[in-house]
Amino acid sequence: MAVKEKETRVIVPDMGGIYSSSELFCGALKLAASFSKSPLVPKEFQNNEGSCLIAIDMAARCKMSPLMVMQNIYIVYNKPSWSSKFIIALINQSKRYATPLQFAFNKEKTSCYAWAKTYDNEIIEGPVITLEMAKKEGWMTKSGSKWQTMPELMLRYRAASFFGNTNCSDLLMGIPSADEIIDYIDEDEILRGKVEEEINDNANAEEIGFEEENNTPNEEPKTEEDGFDDIPYDPGF
Repeated sequence: MAVKEKETRVIVPDMGGIYSSSELFCGALKLAASFSKSPLVPKEFQNNEGSCLIAIDMAARCKMSPLMVMQNIYIVYNKPSWSSKFIIALINQSKRYATPLQFAFNKEKTSCYAWAKTYDNEIIEGPVITLEMAKKEGWMTKSGSKWQTMPELMLRYRAASFFGNTNCSDLLMGIPSADEIIDYIDEDEILRGKVEEEINDNANAEEIGFEEENNTPNEEPKTEEDGFDDIPYDPGF
């Protein structure tokens, strides 16, 4: 008579999303393994079941495709971030507002804010973003900045992320846009961090040999005849 193997039940805390039940979690684990083997997912997720599992949970919470989440989340300076286009799509997909996210410009196209209308016909507005702000904050002088070449598009993107941060941060799960991280982080600080990391990594990379200390003086110690007390030679002086 064949002995049936005892099934091991995985117990996980209920934190919502894929952690709502053991069945959901086990299903997400299998799905993560499948995604990690696909060449269609970004390289950060390939052969990385843990990262795929996190992306699946984030997709479940924002009710979007796991593949779409993986393709729109970036690691910038070791920090997770959304693409600005994804933030707009996430807000529109949520149906939290009666209208899609709209953008209002001034006549000169030097300032912009995002807005949407609620189901009660209330207008919800985000902070105003201006080119003057981009100059003062140093966003325009960043290496490879698109503020100089595509200012209108960057105004839209930053207005969308600011709208999300102020009015529906729960949808963004506290994750900023990639553009924000790039603009806000000091490049000199990043460079210093990389140098310190390299120093720490290489601190013990090579063994340093020390010759045995020779306490025998090369010359005879000076005596009273030379005008000095006859004292023992101390190489520490």
